[in-house]
Amino acid sequence: SLFPSVSLWCPLQDVDEHNGTICVVPGSHRIPVIPRGINIPSPIEKISQLLKKKYSHPITMKMGQVIIWDHKLIHGSDINNTQSDRIASVSLLIPEKAPILIYHNYKKSGLELHTEVFKLEEDYYNYYDVTQKPSGEQVSLYKMEKIIFKNISEIDIQHTLTLR
Repeated sequence: SLFPSVSLWCPLQDVDEHNGTICVVPGSHRIPVIPRGINIPSPIEKISQLLKKKYSHPITMKMGQVIIWDHKLIHGSDINNTQSDRIASVSLLIPEKAPILIYHNYKKSGLELHTEVFKLEEDYYNYYDVTQKPSGEQVSLYKMEKIIFKNISEIDIQHTLTLR
């Protein structure tokens, strides 16, 4: 919440509705959300199909073009319906002063998520499995945090999208 972070996504071949575009929900970066992380439930899971059908916009791109989005933006990759891999280059950009943090849920109690927040060294993602709880020399416990989980509803989406 203190620092913005963005992704740069660059397909290494043309992408369209057949081989897997990036899809975004314009304006969704303004929806207040809980932190994301390994094994933290997704607040959009219950409406993900509705988002895809009604609010998501596929971004058709040529090889080498780049799209940049705020990490708060609801985004995802469309299905690749071809026999070929769809390969892309992805980069994460954060301000130099911002720590690289990742949230890990270790206990859920009702709507409370008890999380460990880990601080990562700069090249952590180059060497470790991001689907597992962070560990190793490049990881330190930054803080413990309770998060109140709230599912995002279609009303939340409609309200946010009308704030343009």
